[in-house]
Amino acid sequence: MKTNMLDVQVLGTSFNVMAYKNDVQSAVVLASGSVRVNAKDGQVKLVPNEMFSYSEQRGGLVKEVVVADYISWKDGIYIYHSEPLSSILSRISRYYGKEISYDSDVAMFKCSGKLNLQEDLDSLLEGLTHTVPVDYIRSDEKYTVKKKLINNLKE
Repeated sequence: MKTNMLDVQVLGTSFNVMAYKNDVQSAVVLASGSVRVNAKDGQVKLVPNEMFSYSEQRGGLVKEVVVADYISWKDGIYIYHSEPLSSILSRISRYYGKEISYDSDVAMFKCSGKLNLQEDLDSLLEGLTHTVPVDYIRSDEKYTVKKKLINNLKE
């Protein structure tokens, strides 16, 4: 498998590749078997429970991961740990095929949790509004996520 930044050679395995054209980082997570990944700065062979990530700025990096966090989307579950809300919304946008924009003041909110991707998008975003201080607006088939306005009036 070849992407714009990585060449992944499959060696009898199950794995997940995250390599979208507009993303600054690409990654390969290995569940079983082995893969050899060639990037601009060299080659690495992964063993199960390892992730190789690559970006032009940082180069390549291998680290141990919990594989279920990266492959659970196949079962309709998205698990994330201390991830920026911008990244979460980008993945949700891709998964549902809907445009989701967000204000810069919510982009770096760090979130941990689990989303049920079998819910409709409105229900999923409504659930996010109960765990992150954001609201969303739907206009036709486009969604906008904004920082929740807090009423500071004293009674």
